[in-house]
Amino acid sequence: MSYILVVDDEPDICTLLKGIFEDDGSTVRIAVNSTEALKFISNEEPDLIILDIWLRNSDLDGIEILKLITKESNSIPVIIISGHGNIEVAVEAVKLGAYDFIEKPFNTEQILLVKNKAIELKKLKSTILDLKNENKKEYAMVGSSQLIKNLKKELKQLSDRNSRILITGDLGVGKETAAGYIHSISNVHKGEFLVVLCSSVSDIDFDEIFCGREESGKKYPGIFDKAKNGIVYLKEITELPKISQNKLLNILALNSYKRCGGDVEIPFESRIISGSSFSANAILEKGMLRADLFHRLNVIELNIPALTMRKEDIVDLVYHFLDTFHKNEKLPNRTISDSAIIELRHIKWIGNVRQLRNLIERILILGAKNGEITKEEIIKNDKDLGTQESNLDIDLENLLSMNLKDARGLFERYYLAKQVQSFDGNITKTAKFIGMERSALHRKLKDLKT
Repeated sequence: MSYILVVDDEPDICTLLKGIFEDDGSTVRIAVNSTEALKFISNEEPDLIILDIWLRNSDLDGIEILKLITKESNSIPVIIISGHGNIEVAVEAVKLGAYDFIEKPFNTEQILLVKNKAIELKKLKSTILDLKNENKKEYAMVGSSQLIKNLKKELKQLSDRNSRILITGDLGVGKETAAGYIHSISNVHKGEFLVVLCSSVSDIDFDEIFCGREESGKKYPGIFDKAKNGIVYLKEITELPKISQNKLLNILALNSYKRCGGDVEIPFESRIISGSSFSANAILEKGMLRADLFHRLNVIELNIPALTMRKEDIVDLVYHFLDTFHKNEKLPNRTISDSAIIELRHIKWIGNVRQLRNLIERILILGAKNGEITKEEIIKNDKDLGTQESNLDIDLENLLSMNLKDARGLFERYYLAKQVQSFDGNITKTAKFIGMERSALHRKLKDLKT
């Protein structure tokens, strides 16, 4: 569901647009001046802004608002509307970054067509940006256990080949890390390493996300364009929708693809590595992937061992995360006590390496700014991350007996704890889901001592 912000001082226009977009399945908010518009944008980034040029009783007009929006973020498409439009204003708006200009009065089909194209383009840009950010990650196979040594040797043997690989293992073991490591040591696959979360792909947008688009003489590259001579990692491949599975199979069979709106067959020149939390046998037996696609993707299967099978690697992983968070996130430069390491070895690592990473990140964010990480910090934060059974619950009758301030505090504590737990302690994903800035969530968790 898309979120659209309409900025217009005419009630009739606002009512009309709200009705059109809500009937089309969008969430719509209305702002009548620049103050309200900028407040909405700061609270939650819209998927699209419909912006009138002439605003009465507003500190800024539409063009000035557009300048602010494009200065802060060029990812939000803005459609300018005006009843007093002329070619000069339209040209200026597009030069400043507006997606399109529509003159009033407009019809439903026209505004919906432009709206859909604008949101599709935003999604494509967002996907490519996310992939670029993923590509900046450093993928290191950390550990000195014999299991990791054997795995690294196998990954090295596969790094310069084109064989498709299916990487299996429990949630959080490091399947993406293994795929990224293959790319990082490859002498052949020098293109980009792009990660695609298959659950985020729909049958409708598969072609545009993977194959790209051509429109009005412009080319918008897709994943296969960006990963030419590189590697595409399909994360949790079994979550790829059925029709999308058919499309991927067709591309692999033909070894080529076309961009949306294009008519030229482009050679497929990316290596595919897939990942799944299910074993190859389970995928095939339960029909999670169509069999012919499964056999094209599962040329070689690699299984990543659970952290409980290689607890001797915990020390190496902890110091790797401490160093990474300090260098990349500017978090406190701390060490860890021997008693804390011993405590880590007794934890049931249901979430594997990801759970350990989240635990260290939480301690660095919410804990002391210096000194050794203690055993007590490990115990407290492991419990707060929800990796142990929590006795936190809400008694409705008790809640209704409280004053508003206390009730709100109790509910926030319960809500945030449950959300953090549902995302395996990942603060970034939790913040995105609940609609808060990451830094604001950090402060809130600290205030509530969650």
